[in-house]
Amino acid sequence: MYVVILFTITIIIIIVLLNLGSILAYIYINIVLLSKDKVQATVIKYIDNVNEANATTRSIGIEQLNIRIREISKYKTHNTFIEYKEIINISEDILLRIYIMFLKYKYKVQNNIDRCVLRIASTPHRLQCHFDCRTSNLFMLYGKKRIVTFRLKEYSFNDQKRFMTETKNMLVDDLIKYLKTNKITHEDSLIHSGNYITLLPYQYHYVESMNDTSFTILLNLDNNDSNENTCKCDEAFEKHWPDAKWYSS
Repeated sequence: MYVVILFTITIIIIIVLLNLGSILAYIYINIVLLSKDKVQATVIKYIDNVNEANATTRSIGIEQLNIRIREISKYKTHNTFIEYKEIINISEDILLRIYIMFLKYKYKVQNNIDRCVLRIASTPHRLQCHFDCRTSNLFMLYGKKRIVTFRLKEYSFNDQKRFMTETKNMLVDDLIKYLKTNKITHEDSLIHSGNYITLLPYQYHYVESMNDTSFTILLNLDNNDSNENTCKCDEAFEKHWPDAKWYSS
């Protein structure tokens, strides 16, 4: 009898450990996030027909909504999406801190996490080609995203601007065709709940959500890896997107 009980407990512990990430994510999403009072979310409109003067502006924030997180999933239009974005103080969020510790252990993430950004957005949505200047680990809590990464090291500023102008209306499949045609080395990744991807400084990336779910939840874990190269990257970013905004608000 005791052997059966011990065996059952052992099996339960193994199942819990194997699914610990999913369990922690489920608790955080359903107990912490979805129970929040109303939050300030931004309605973002795509700008598909940009001219040469503002070729790097991809979208514009057109409205602020005071809504519950659950309501984000109900928002669907042809040319806009809604996003709730919050910088979270990990030291004040015990459950999230435990979850991040688990993620870092599971995926052997060695870098220090200096900033945690929570992003919840309706689907479908896309983030057009841009780069950032700090190493960023993107962890999917809910939903799926397709992320295309590449570099334009050999491109001058004007050539990069031309690239962004020519690709401004493209969805992911057309973008990949363009990259192949122009012999630009790239990676096409699909991340879903429990997966992650690391984005490096100056690495261009395009993000498109999958429509499997009505909204997505993503954790951006950023590293403050400032050095001479990232300072140069900051200068390039500012030149492309003044005031550190890759979209106009």
